[in-house]
Amino acid sequence: VIESPAFTIEDDGYILLVSGGSEMDATYVSLVEAQGNRELIRLVGGKSNHFDRKYVDTRRWKGAKVFIRIADKARAGWGHINFGGIYQAEAVN
Repeated sequence: VIESPAFTIEDDGYILLVSGGSEMDATYVSLVEAQGNRELIRLVGGKSNHFDRKYVDTRRWKGAKVFIRIADKARAGWGHINFGGIYQAEAVN
């Protein structure tokens, strides 16, 4: 498990690029509230190494400090997760 530095949600939505395994408990990318460590969203891959563009509506968390958590704990087939970054939604449309 690795975690990013905390940052402030400033936009209404973001695109996260995710691929790899789809085990919700073992291979995922999540957005976590920095104060309280509450997970806001959890994303998984689609059993493919092709990055999927996952839109996350962040309007309700605007102004909150968050961080990205990437977990890669699976040992079976597709036991990995790939994270290609987080982007302002309008920047990649």
